[in-house]
Amino acid sequence: MKLHRTPSAPHSPRLCEVGTAPTTERFQVVIYLAKTSPAFPELEMRSCEEYALTHNWDVTLTVVDDETEKPLEQRPLLLAALQTIKDKGAEAILIPSKTAVSPIDGEFDEFASQVEKAGGFVQVARRWSTRYGIIPADDGASYPVWVIRDRDTSRLVKALPPGPEPLRFYSYDRAERWVRANEQPHPAPEVT
Repeated sequence: MKLHRTPSAPHSPRLCEVGTAPTTERFQVVIYLAKTSPAFPELEMRSCEEYALTHNWDVTLTVVDDETEKPLEQRPLLLAALQTIKDKGAEAILIPSKTAVSPIDGEFDEFASQVEKAGGFVQVARRWSTRYGIIPADDGASYPVWVIRDRDTSRLVKALPPGPEPLRFYSYDRAERWVRANEQPHPAPEVT
């Protein structure tokens, strides 16, 4: 069982005091790793760290849990990751795969629902196999807002082209659904 609080990077912006130039706080995540064998989950940790770095997210806590055989409610390190979300110390829990939480879909979905009720979300660190990425909108809202970045152009997807406003989602789940729907290849036209 290992719990490691990651120090803030010296270059990461923080909220400033009144009267100084405005900056925004970077998106904070907890990395949660399940240790299912005696070996340290090095590849899984690197995958999550690369994903966070690619999204310009700060890792506030890294959890390596070796009590994965227990039910979810009896895993103190998994609950510590959830508590970090509840305490507003992070906005998301980053995992290498759904099985890091539970190999049972219903249990994973239950945990993800608890994280969402606490104001966060669970993100599986995936390699770039899709064109679109979901990122937090940097608009100062007191609630989570998500926008879609086109990885081919590095620009935000617009709501109504040619308008300047980006497409916004107030639920990460809805943003994922948009990405899945728009990633699917269009059927080839029938030749007659």
